[in-house]
Amino acid sequence: MKSAKARPHSLTKLRLHLLGAFEASHSSGGEILLGNRKEQALLAYLAINAGHQQPRSKLADMFWGQYDERAARHSLRQALTSLRKARIDHSIMTADRNMVMIRSGAAEVDVAQFYRLATNGHLASLENAVQLYSGELLDGFVIDEERFEEWLSEERHKARNNATRAFLALIEAYDRDGRPHKAIDCARQLLRINPYDEDTLITAMNLLVRSGRELEALRIYQEFSNLLHHELGIEPKSETTEVYLRIADGRLPAGTTIEKQTEKTKINLLDAFRSLDGFVVWDEADRFVICNDKFRDIFAPAADILKPGVSWDAIMRVCMARGRFPLAQTAPEKYLQTRAKRRRSGNAEAPDTLLDDGRCYRLTHRRTENGGLIVVFTESSDRQKREIALHRSHLRFQAYLDALTVGIEEVDLDGRITFCNPVFSHCLGYETGELIGKLQSDIMQTPWIEVAKKQMTPKKAVLRRSQQSRRVSAQYFTRSGSYFAATVDWSVIRDENGQASGYVGIVMPA
Repeated sequence: MKSAKARPHSLTKLRLHLLGAFEASHSSGGEILLGNRKEQALLAYLAINAGHQQPRSKLADMFWGQYDERAARHSLRQALTSLRKARIDHSIMTADRNMVMIRSGAAEVDVAQFYRLATNGHLASLENAVQLYSGELLDGFVIDEERFEEWLSEERHKARNNATRAFLALIEAYDRDGRPHKAIDCARQLLRINPYDEDTLITAMNLLVRSGRELEALRIYQEFSNLLHHELGIEPKSETTEVYLRIADGRLPAGTTIEKQTEKTKINLLDAFRSLDGFVVWDEADRFVICNDKFRDIFAPAADILKPGVSWDAIMRVCMARGRFPLAQTAPEKYLQTRAKRRRSGNAEAPDTLLDDGRCYRLTHRRTENGGLIVVFTESSDRQKREIALHRSHLRFQAYLDALTVGIEEVDLDGRITFCNPVFSHCLGYETGELIGKLQSDIMQTPWIEVAKKQMTPKKAVLRRSQQSRRVSAQYFTRSGSYFAATVDWSVIRDENGQASGYVGIVMPA
């Protein structure tokens, strides 16, 4: 008699794409569809650690740490059952009362292949490695479990470091082989992986200038500077700004290997910035030096005095007197003093500046080596309109929900309440927002989500159009311990991939 260990394995393997968006399939064909993020995350964790047994207690704590031990183990069993139903059978995954494991060699995971290629050292291997790195490990995954998030953060850091080393090696190889365009592409991709890396930014700027693409070098610095200011509230290092100013002044960055620079490749400030939004240079005494056509359009009311040597103060006063800046109308002197103080303080980016024709610009300031000032005006009208429209839409929607005379209850796939309107809370005797985070089982003997799940089509988990809404009878417990009988019209909520991510119910008194 053959032992259980001698049982032959299926030729079918599990294939997982984890760098970027999650994708799972069988090597024999067919996509693996899982019900929720936690099941996907559990499968990814087991596959990355293939060949290593994982204690059930550890998995329950990692993925359902907010539950008590009994509920967490129950949720783990349900998740493993879902994996079995997705044809992840015993030839791929083993599980007993204590341990769970993806068999060694039973899964093809892009992360493992990426690590092998990234550490190979050969040019072709490095190229294949960076192609595999299409995004962060499990990009966009958030399941609100501290231990899983800690593990995922460490794994992402490890993968990102390997990708960074691979890209740096490719940049050096391409530059050495005289393929600057490929080196620039790698530098840009590396900046997407680590957008705050100033060394990579300087490398990219040098490569662009040496390829005759000075304007692009200036653009990526401005984008980088805006990013640092918005996200971190800091400015680029002085060394990085020096490279930028060298390029803007028509000089090659320090460290270039170009031996000659012809007049044709030297950058002309006016030509280089003609295609930008408003651009102007002021000298150390805050007098006008040079600008592009778009700046002249912005300051059109002062066109008659927009000449070299005219002070910033004089130009601003003319524009204010002719109504160019609506926000200056009520207190012009205060407006001018605020703008002047901001320029002197050296703040890189100013708040949006509104014009009388409805356009809106954001200003970015840069001091030059001789004490002058470079200012770039970037139009932000559309962004501001979108933000205002989005805010108004949110307020209208919130007012609509608050005004409804029926209750609204939204739950995730675990039956946890993620949203409810004031009517629903008050029907059960709770304050607004007090029910968020509670399980339906805390306020119901028979959660209606269980009925909803059973009515979903088992295999495809897709309801026909005529089945998009269901009505069930429900009985809630109020805060005082009494019963609240209701009917619930529920509908499924789907994520960007079309998979069920939760349910929403309209709750009406029975």
